[in-house]
Order: sequence, then structure tokens, then C-alpha cells
Amino acid sequence: MFNEQGVDNISTRHIASEMQISVGNLHYHYPNKKEVLLTIQMQFTAASDCLASQLQSIDVRSFTDFNLIIKNTFGLIYDYRFLFNDRLILSRKYPETDLVFYQMIRTRTAEFHATIAKLMEASLIRADLPNSQYDFLFKQITMLYNSWSSHIKLFSPELSDRQEIIEYYSKLTASIWIPYFTEEGIQHFGITIE
Repeated sequence: MFNEQGVDNISTRHIASEMQISVGNLHYHYPNKKEVLLTIQMQFTAASDCLASQLQSIDVRSFTDFNLIIKNTFGLIYDYRFLFNDRLILSRKYPETDLVFYQMIRTRTAEFHATIAKLMEASLIRADLPNSQYDFLFKQITMLYNSWSSHIKLFSPELSDRQEIIEYYSKLTASIWIPYFTEEGIQHFGITIE
């Protein structure tokens, strides 16, 4: 409901009605909308942590595994897109959500740099760039991950199928990596530069 109608347009009454329970029953478990939102955000974070853990444990040379985790990450973001599309609303009305995202970004930063080190060790990305450039890359990717779902109707209104949307935006995001790959990395991951 939050994905389709937005955080501001859904109340605990709407949620209770959709669940076919009384508002009192819902409030027994979740005293207010903030608690519902924080619980959903924690579910997203747990699923995101699981995908990040998988990414840390795979062989970076396994294109299939690497690609699958990236697509699953896009699928997860799509399924919880209101957390990103309504980011400013959540931040203003429920500042606790910022703390969860802030901690997640700190964790993802360390994981990103560990992945970068593995990719460099495998000669798949450039080692001649300063670490600060990879810091910028992480921030660019994070901004893109946090905003792509709010641009679906703007950039690709013809896409309505979840899988098509995920394929398109994971490919679009992958293109940001092209300047960082070595020739071997470009060939290994089958990247086409058009």
C-alpha cells in the first residue's frame, strides 16, 4: 500500500482494513504508523544485509553469482520502493528512519571497499585510481540505488513488469562501473561499450 499510494496517504486504519482486522488489534501490535514503518524498514534492512553477506562470500569472478545478487538487490529495492521514493517524507516525519539508513550506509561502505579490494586483486577493476575515486563511486552508486525507483515512470513508462524494470535498471546502474573496469574485467563481465 505504501508503494502504490505513498506513506502520507496510508493510515493505520487503511492498513487494518486491508488486513481485515480491527484498528485496535493493529495498534495492540503496532501502537502507531511509525512503528509499522520502522518494522518494515527493519525487514528491508535484514534482507539487504543477507544480500550483502552473500556478495561478500562469493567469488568475484563468478559473473552469474555477482549478477544474480545485484538483480536481487534491485528486486528488494523495488519491493520496498516507498522507503526510497518517500525518503524525505520519512526523514521529516520519522527521523528514526534516518538512523537505520545511516547505519546501513556505514556498513555498506566497508563492504563496498572489501569488494573493490577483491576485484582489484582479481585484476577486474583498475588499481591505478586513488581510493578517493572509489569513495566517489560508492556515493554515486548509493545515490542511484536510492533514487532509481522514483524515476521509473519518468524514464521508462513503458515498463510495467517487475522483472523488466529490474533488468533495465540493474543494467543501467552497471554502466556506471565501465570506466573502473580493466580490459580483463570488461571481457570477463561481458560488458559492451556502445
